[in-house]
Amino acid sequence: MPFYTCVCIDCGRVFTVALNRESELEGTQCPSCGSRRINVVPPEFVSAGGG
Repeated sequence: MPFYTCVCIDCGRVFTVALNRESELEGTQCPSCGSRRINVVPPEFVSAGGG
């Protein structure tokens, strides 16, 4: 199950949710203020390897 990092637009809280699909984020609420206005923080991909 992937984890998504979210930021609440209304109060600024950063939180993580575990969902089966990204489409389930539509019903996600901020745990602090209950707002459904959230942005998903894009994941950072780290490339391991030499060169």
